Amino acid sequence: MTGKSDNLILFPKWKKRLENESLAALKEKRYSEALEKLDLLIYYNEASSEIHVGKLICLMELGEFGEAQSEVESLLESEDDGFYDYMHIYLTLLFQTDQHDLLVETVDEVLERPDLPSSMKEQYQQLYAISENMRSDLSDRKWKEDMSSLIEAVQAEDHRRQWGLIEEMRKTRIEPDHFIQEMLLDDTVHPVTKTAILLWLKDRNHEGPIGLKKFGHYLEVVPNDLPTLGQFELGLRVRNLLKETEQQDPTRYGLMMEALERYLYVLYPFNEPERNPECIVHALRFASGNDIVEEGSSNCSQYIEELNTCQALYLTIIGT
Repeated sequence: MTGKSDNLILFPKWKKRLENESLAALKEKRYSEALEKLDLLIYYNEASSEIHVGKLICLMELGEFGEAQSEVESLLESEDDGFYDYMHIYLTLLFQTDQHDLLVETVDEVLERPDLPSSMKEQYQQLYAISENMRSDLSDRKWKEDMSSLIEAVQAEDHRRQWGLIEEMRKTRIEPDHFIQEMLLDDTVHPVTKTAILLWLKDRNHEGPIGLKKFGHYLEVVPNDLPTLGQFELGLRVRNLLKETEQQDPTRYGLMMEALERYLYVLYPFNEPERNPECIVHALRFASGNDIVEEGSSNCSQYIEELNTCQALYLTIIGT
């Protein structure tokens, strides 16, 4: 039963009967029966915090963790007298469903509340410590599994799998290890995957020099010193040349920006000053709808080819 009734009234005797029967069923672990009666009380707006807690217990015992989580999160927003009873259920649910990141984050917030009963503070701190350890253990286990899968993907030259694993591992707080750094020098590793590794190293503020081979060129870089993709000098110069297009034809400008972002992602971090931004603009215009190379762009044919190559490389890995 869903929703609440604002018009119907539950007679006192029936209310008391439902309360007694529901709590008795809950005590005797007849959770489905208890839930049905508790839902009636909630429907008729006759639910105390004890009734809500009873429903949450029933849902969890019946394995309805998703519904229980949605319900308790809604109850917590109400900030009523049952707040800490609901919070106890919520943290228990997060622990049982291995949502340790969210549990740690929630406990952090709760410990800052000035109305937190002192009797609960130590209990929450202990739960925090246990979840932090479990989160670390799960993270270590996941890392080992991902590393094993990555090694297999490199050996099989499965480029999509390599990139997907790198992007997944990049979400962790761990810095790429020696094997992953060595992938930057491996000619069989896709340039898009190498970009993802470099961005990961930059995320981790890696300050040591790293060797990179891309498109037959070798480059030594310090990831922490690299610009972000948005700060890429070549990209900034091209965008500046396209300001008029942005005003006159926003749709075409959007297509050109999408192609430019893919181009720069594949090239990253190569940012040679001799690259001609005007020619890149010609290539973008051609790629975004012109059937012929624009007048004055005959010397830019290599950029059209390079842009097309980068687009294809990008879409091979990231495209849908």
